[in-house]
Amino acid sequence: MASHSRPVGRPRDEAIDASILDAARQLLAEQGMEALTVVAVAERAGTTRPAVYRRYGSIIELAVAAIAATRDALEPPV
Repeated sequence: MASHSRPVGRPRDEAIDASILDAARQLLAEQGMEALTVVAVAERAGTTRPAVYRRYGSIIELAVAAIAATRDALEPPV
């Protein structure tokens, strides 16, 4: 049998990835960790809860990714 390396389903939309991270960063900056819920992030990002859960297994993973993305954006190029 031939092995297929093509992923199943349609490719993820990178715009949604960015919207989710932006929404998480905004909520963290404005209201802190208490405001960071999957529902709040999905609403602000203009997407659905399942879209957030497909990308992040927990709200902690999302918070870490949002903080890391912020740090990466602020670091000067070497």
